[in-house]
Amino acid sequence: MKDFEILSRDTVVAVWKDNELKVLNNDLLPLYLKRVSDAKSWLETRAIDSHRANSRLLKKALRLAEKDDVSTVLHVNAATVSYTHLTLPTICSV
Repeated sequence: MKDFEILSRDTVVAVWKDNELKVLNNDLLPLYLKRVSDAKSWLETRAIDSHRANSRLLKKALRLAEKDDVSTVLHVNAATVSYTHLTLPTICSV
């Protein structure tokens, strides 16, 4: 899994690098990550339900090479409509 930053709105709260989670702001960290500390499983919880009728059409429209949940979520920066946390590719070392 590639490296990325986890943001709460515009604040970086954690960095996932080399399969290790480095917390930068524990107060803004998603509760799931506070409890589990596993970014991959957190991303999977943010994926579109594969049993929904339009999920396969969405993945096709996005032209994803990899169609697993984590790849799909990272493709859209883990953004959801009702949640303030998202991910961005790591562009600098922390």
